[in-house]
Amino acid sequence: MSKAEEFDATATAPAVKQIPGRQATSAGAKVTVACNLPAGIRMRNFVMRPSRELVMGGGVRETHVAEKVGEDIIIHGIAVPFGLAPRHRVVAGYALTEGVDKDAWDAWHKDNINSPMVKNSCIFAYEKQADTEDAAEDRKGTRTGLEPFAKSGDPRRPRRGANLDEVKEADDRAAA
Repeated sequence: MSKAEEFDATATAPAVKQIPGRQATSAGAKVTVACNLPAGIRMRNFVMRPSRELVMGGGVRETHVAEKVGEDIIIHGIAVPFGLAPRHRVVAGYALTEGVDKDAWDAWHKDNINSPMVKNSCIFAYEKQADTEDAAEDRKGTRTGLEPFAKSGDPRRPRRGANLDEVKEADDRAAA
């Protein structure tokens, strides 16, 4: 038996195990995304396409419909079940998602530039991982408003006398 016969070119390679939350990487520029939201986000991009829709009473009108472009990209969050180690890196309270397509990130960022999570630096990205880590260190302590409620010192806690009346007993007139 020759070496050519031993090697069967038609044999299939073993299936690659898919890791949940990870995307297959392709050629092109990549960024590392940092996110301090507890659950992370599912990043989706859309384009507006012209469309026609029926109107009541007959006729049609021109409108625009959002169509999804590309695949969803899972951006990791910082929440991890108690007692388990995170499956991704966490630096200064930010979960890092590596290998996100730069074009997809740029399009999403442009569409969401006025979102509170972008304005308040809850999510950001840089091409170099070291730059992302440095920016996370600089933004350490950034609050999202989704943190667990602290019993004391939490700015979301209502102040005394902040238009909150105590519950009072019902009047006899109201009961009648």
